[in-house]
Amino acid sequence: MEAVKAPKPKVFYFGCMGSGHHMYDPTDTMLYVRKLETPWGSYPDGTLCPEKTYENGLALLHHKDGWTALAFWDQSGDTRPGSHSTFLVRGDYTFAEMLALAKEQWAGIFARMRFTITEKSDGKAVQG
Repeated sequence: MEAVKAPKPKVFYFGCMGSGHHMYDPTDTMLYVRKLETPWGSYPDGTLCPEKTYENGLALLHHKDGWTALAFWDQSGDTRPGSHSTFLVRGDYTFAEMLALAKEQWAGIFARMRFTITEKSDGKAVQG
């Protein structure tokens, strides 16, 4: 008897895919405000990134109420300071797991990046 594989969790993206930062589902469909409620709200515009460093790729991992968020500064889609990418998923994931899930489901976003995603934790940077 074959083991049944659990479906991959759906990773949502809050970031830039054109003009402005918006929430998207994995089919690239823009979700409008209040359409997706997360523990950080439906419009976490830069609020989960490291404190105002604006260093491309510097990331923070968050866990809250059964969700995981990976947020980092990212000027690859919008060159203004404060531009970022945030990936959100239901479940409890490590930095490496979250980065792998995001890269798998959002390959187009990662293809435009020319920097390494590095986790900032307790004042130290950990490369992933």
